[in-house]
Amino acid sequence: MPNVVGERFQITIDKQVREQLGILKKYTDQPIEPITDWEAYFDRAWAARAAEIEEVLEADSRRHGTQRRKRG
Repeated sequence: MPNVVGERFQITIDKQVREQLGILKKYTDQPIEPITDWEAYFDRAWAARAAEIEEVLEADSRRHGTQRRKRG
């Protein structure tokens, strides 16, 4: 069976390829809780991304021997 994109844009990957990649479990087997507070969800996402960026910038500053000024 070739890899196929279905009518609902779901991707079916050949069993042999799934086995080689170690993808055997369906994601639908995991219960997914609905997001009820979108504002809090986006606040957490922005905070997590900002922390990732800050970490990269600090590592870059250490590598170049400079200090970044902290905001606020």
